[in-house]
Amino acid sequence: FEPYNEKEPWVAYRQFCESFLSPLLLMHYSKMHLPQLQLAWPRGIPLQVTSSLLPRKSRFSLHTYLHIHLHAKVAAKKGTSSRPVNFSKQKLLNLVSSLETLIKKLKPPVKATTWSAYYEEAAQRDDYLIQKKELIRQWGQKLVNVEHAVDLGANDGEVSRLLSIQNINVLATDADPLCIDNLYNYIRKNREQNLQPLILDVSNPSPAMGVNNEEHASFLSRTNTDLVMALALIHHLVIGQHMSFDQVATMLSKTGQWLIIEFVPKEDPKVQEMLAGRKDVFIQYTKANFEATFGRYFSVIEKKTVGSSGRVLYLMSKND
Repeated sequence: FEPYNEKEPWVAYRQFCESFLSPLLLMHYSKMHLPQLQLAWPRGIPLQVTSSLLPRKSRFSLHTYLHIHLHAKVAAKKGTSSRPVNFSKQKLLNLVSSLETLIKKLKPPVKATTWSAYYEEAAQRDDYLIQKKELIRQWGQKLVNVEHAVDLGANDGEVSRLLSIQNINVLATDADPLCIDNLYNYIRKNREQNLQPLILDVSNPSPAMGVNNEEHASFLSRTNTDLVMALALIHHLVIGQHMSFDQVATMLSKTGQWLIIEFVPKEDPKVQEMLAGRKDVFIQYTKANFEATFGRYFSVIEKKTVGSSGRVLYLMSKND
């Protein structure tokens, strides 16, 4: 924060346009979520890049033209003027008002995604979801020393909330931006205090970046938590992303002391959907191999098959 100086323009104006306005405009016009772009440009998407990616029709929006297209042309000019600038308070208010007017007109992509209706579908499988949530609730109450947790593949956070209401601070992550957006809106509406939503592809987590790869630490190095949940996730990592059980177990063992993980057997309808139309080369994907591999990193405290689904929930503790 800096005190207002009428002889200086808003020093963070370009930063705001590149870090906030650019991604919002690109999502508005493309109708797609683009979280990976901000990994490529963590300090903001350059104005020239945004200007070149936006469609021609965006130039007919006065506010978009001023804040992006014209701004990019001015920023590209070499050299700066040393003349004093009279940037009155009214000019600053007009600038902020113009940005507000533009942003309020922008709409995020809202079309249904693969996982946006996950819980609606899961609720139709007998009492699978009810039993699963009850078991998570019971295990959460048993782990009395757990203060922080991360839910990998949290969807819209319905299970994450089972822990947050027990005064556990939960980082709820998912690769689906629409699910995380729904969770954010829920948190904002209900003023939740113990939930933090985060867009994250756990098969390709945020890396260490910047100077000497130390300016921004990796997600895994920053996530040193008491409890990790990985529910209905293992088949997506092993079959969908071709990770081995050992790679998944290694990653999870670096993340937390306790682990609640769900094994989804190959006979499960969702796994069969993933295998449809492709050769099944995943001969190692069995419950026995899963237990043997994870047993090198974790000790099983409890396990229970969830209803008639064939899916198994495990409560594990990391080996010393």
